[in-house]
Amino acid sequence: MSQNLAEHKESWQTIFIFLAIVTITSALFHYAIVNLYPSRIYIGALMWCPAIAAMITLELKGRPISSLHWDWGNWKYIRLSYFVPALYVVVTYMLIWLFGLGGLPNVKMALEWAEEIRLVGIGTLSPTISVIVAVILLGTVGVIRAMATTLGEEIGWRGFFIYELRKLLSFSGVSLFSGIVWASWHWPLIVYYGDNILLEMTTFFIVIVSMSFMMTYYTFKSNSLWPAVIFHAVSNVYVQKIITKIMTKTKRVKKLQYKLIFQSIVLVFLGSCSNPSKNSNTQSVDSNCINEEGSVEKKVQLEVGIRGQVMFLGESDNFSSIADKMSEYKIPALSLAVINEGKIEWADMYQNANFPEEQELDCASIFQAASLSKPVTFLAALRMHSAGEIDLDKNIQNYLKDFELPQGKQTAENPVTFRNIFSHTSGITSGGYEGYAKDLALPSDLDVLKGSEGVNSPAIQVITPPNETLAYSGGAYTLAELALQDIYNEEFPKIMKKWILEPAGMEHSDFTQPLPESKSNQVAKGYTQSGDVLDGGWRNYPEQAAAGLWSNAVDMSKFLIEIYNAYNGKISLFSQSDIKSMISHVRDRQAYGFIVNRSGEDIAITHYGGNAGYRTGMTISLTNGNGLVYLINSDNGGALGNELLLSASQVYNWQHFKQIDARRKEVSSEVLKGLIGKYKWNDRIDLKITFDEINDQISLYFPNGDEYKLTAIVGDELDFIHPNTGVKVSFSKKDYFRSFSLYGQTAVKLKPSTDANEK
Repeated sequence: MSQNLAEHKESWQTIFIFLAIVTITSALFHYAIVNLYPSRIYIGALMWCPAIAAMITLELKGRPISSLHWDWGNWKYIRLSYFVPALYVVVTYMLIWLFGLGGLPNVKMALEWAEEIRLVGIGTLSPTISVIVAVILLGTVGVIRAMATTLGEEIGWRGFFIYELRKLLSFSGVSLFSGIVWASWHWPLIVYYGDNILLEMTTFFIVIVSMSFMMTYYTFKSNSLWPAVIFHAVSNVYVQKIITKIMTKTKRVKKLQYKLIFQSIVLVFLGSCSNPSKNSNTQSVDSNCINEEGSVEKKVQLEVGIRGQVMFLGESDNFSSIADKMSEYKIPALSLAVINEGKIEWADMYQNANFPEEQELDCASIFQAASLSKPVTFLAALRMHSAGEIDLDKNIQNYLKDFELPQGKQTAENPVTFRNIFSHTSGITSGGYEGYAKDLALPSDLDVLKGSEGVNSPAIQVITPPNETLAYSGGAYTLAELALQDIYNEEFPKIMKKWILEPAGMEHSDFTQPLPESKSNQVAKGYTQSGDVLDGGWRNYPEQAAAGLWSNAVDMSKFLIEIYNAYNGKISLFSQSDIKSMISHVRDRQAYGFIVNRSGEDIAITHYGGNAGYRTGMTISLTNGNGLVYLINSDNGGALGNELLLSASQVYNWQHFKQIDARRKEVSSEVLKGLIGKYKWNDRIDLKITFDEINDQISLYFPNGDEYKLTAIVGDELDFIHPNTGVKVSFSKKDYFRSFSLYGQTAVKLKPSTDANEK
């Protein structure tokens, strides 16, 4: 609490400094304009006062000017920033013309324009053609010229001011407060040049505040100041230079034009931000995307309020946007859905403009769900168990036709069963799957289980007694996959379609491997850490139960909602008793692959996944039905996934996924270099520590290629943390830092000879 108060105090102090500098610098040019002469030099200088104030404030706070959101951002909002203000101005003055409050065109003005651009005397050139040519020039060259001055205002108001306010206020609060300040900044000019001061101040404030909502929305959505710069310039040019000049007006029009502008702004803005509703609760944005009524404000807060897992004490919390994070991590696409009170509140597809070769995707596009396949398989089997078609506690060998599980630690009294397979306690060798290139023939389930020639995973073995040890096992799920096919004498995808995908309404999901060619145009292709597309676009996974599901955020949200509904005794595919039994089967905070988080009376379940080129995750509170699903087509997606969960927790006030407090610690380069090497974690998995001399930082590498850049922190041992995920790595002082603890398990450094080539 004290930390939040300190952060808020710091933000208000920053805002006060900025506004004070704006007021002082602007006062000089307000005086010059009012008392000397309203020259373009003074007006231009006045419009650059907010930019100067922002830059001085950043310098005083030790923050870079590069933080002013210079990137162009999403081009959708660049386009809207031009056409929307042009549209509402045209609509306004068309109404004035239609109601007889003004005439079109103003012949005198047309002749002046013709003279200015030397169109007089060219054939029989009419005033109308002169107007058309002039409007085209003003709407292009004139707008570019106007941007030179509006850039000064927008660097301050939208590039800096609203981002500071966002740390303290909601979207509506930011838009309203910044709009009032922005309008107030103009008051000396309105007072001096206005006729009816009260009327003009009132109408001007209404228009400016309503524009503020639109410009704030576009700025946050694109995470760029340029939409606001263009919007401001277009609005100025069309109002001041085009429409008001070419229309002859009656005395009444001046009193009505601001009111009409406001009404047009509202109508055009609403039209540009929404589409006709699909039903009473949702609206369609793109194909199959969802926006529940009233969801926009918090959606924008999440989109521009991405934060890391770790809050370093003594430092301000730096926010980023989804767009910026996707660029930073080289992520081409993100399928994202937020669940609120057991309903999909909104779902959207995000694409990175830096990957123009990627086809257009929408919310119906599919990603590899990776290990999210496992809980879908388990819940389908749970339905079969409830229907009396299988027995989760029966020896699985009784269901197998052509495969005999090699004798290991299992016994007749303590056999491998569906239940201990799905709960990862079967004792079968653990590990994930690598997938197969699209040009390779896929092995059968029997080949995978036997580790036959051409298979890139070892044969399964029961290496520990069943029900004794929790060990994540993809191989065990492949055994269950074969057993279900033997039971139903049907292909696995058809079994899953019947028992879970169709009943849950997961209309775009499919377990088929390889994916039918007819669906290839729906796929978000997988990408490597370096941002290169996988050969063929993706790998195939014959291990369908463990890793073979294709899906998206909307479909996986439907799956989670079915679990939530069952837990709370609502209409669902599953029984309440089955889901409550599932949640009670917890070992080391896990239940059938789900991570179970409890906070007071709140219970949330979470599951993650990772295939080559894809990272996925989903969570839902079984108490209040709040959750989130993400599917990302990049090996770098894990960091963004964790940040999405953390940021959603802040925006939607969840009980889980909270920031970790840590304090940075200086560690010498010599000590860091001494940690370089290969390590064996949990006696099974190879990890690697490298050192980056440029950034004076170590990184932890996992077998799947994930890199965790570690930051040294204050702790009992030589402690490090991964800021994006909060994962802690502690090197032991007792053995001179030749081992470290990770996820509660120990990693031991291998012989020095294996370290020779590490850097």
